[in-house]
Amino acid sequence: MVMKVSKSRLAPGRLSEMPGIYDLSEPVGISGGRATPPNKRDDVLLVQYFLQSIFKASRVRPLGHMSIDGIYGPMTHYWSLFFMHVVEVLSDGQSNIREEAGNINPFTRNEHKFPIGGGDTSMIFQMNYQFWKLHKTTFAHLERDEPTVPGELKQVLLKSIEANRKAAG
Repeated sequence: MVMKVSKSRLAPGRLSEMPGIYDLSEPVGISGGRATPPNKRDDVLLVQYFLQSIFKASRVRPLGHMSIDGIYGPMTHYWSLFFMHVVEVLSDGQSNIREEAGNINPFTRNEHKFPIGGGDTSMIFQMNYQFWKLHKTTFAHLERDEPTVPGELKQVLLKSIEANRKAAG
């Protein structure tokens, strides 16, 4: 299940002005290395939504159409690699985001974090950050305030919030 991670769990730094992040429960991507990522539907929906929203507002876009369907297929992988390349270019080669090799790992368990502005980041963190820059007023409550969130993803986010409340007490 996709998880909302509170600001208190983020490293301090210039990126910590964000209210928190939306994290994956498991890695998504293609097979390679030690194991094939589980590609849980909820996690893939979040990645696809972030990618589509970010590139919709960007002057630079990947070719083709990527559906928000919860399936990590070739087009989603291509868009993920394109995003990774854009982040590398924007950071002037100062990131190690390529270590994820196009796969996207949960931020809270990611061994490929790299420092930016005093905090750690990764592909999913960068997706959160780029999306937050575009939607600052609705980012904290996507499930409630952002009209472009697909219904299925809204339901996933609402379940995550409820699970977090139960776990907290």
